[in-house]
Amino acid sequence: MRATLESITFQTYYLTEAMFEDRGIAAGATKTAALRVDGGMAQNVRFVQFLADALDTPVEVPPSHETTALGAAALAGIGCGLFTDAADFGARWRSAQRRTPTRRTALLTNWHAVIERALV
Repeated sequence: MRATLESITFQTYYLTEAMFEDRGIAAGATKTAALRVDGGMAQNVRFVQFLADALDTPVEVPPSHETTALGAAALAGIGCGLFTDAADFGARWRSAQRRTPTRRTALLTNWHAVIERALV
């Protein structure tokens, strides 16, 4: 279980780094105020903390972990004029939990060392 959650975390790390690189945002720069997560894994406090550490970004979890239906409702609300756009709906988002990064340097240094050994 731990290996699966860590694997997902590092995949998320590489994906977000690639997204920021595509936008011309330098590595190590402040990239976002927070990452919002939901779903079953967001209920795992260790996973959320590990994600915050790996991304060096606060991670926020909503009161309801299953917000996919809420997202669909938001799109419908935008479509029918209840909300003007995604930002209008996003302003109503609330966090039930926020994890801040505590140990990113050691975490990524160890991870990159493992990758280097695996590639040799």
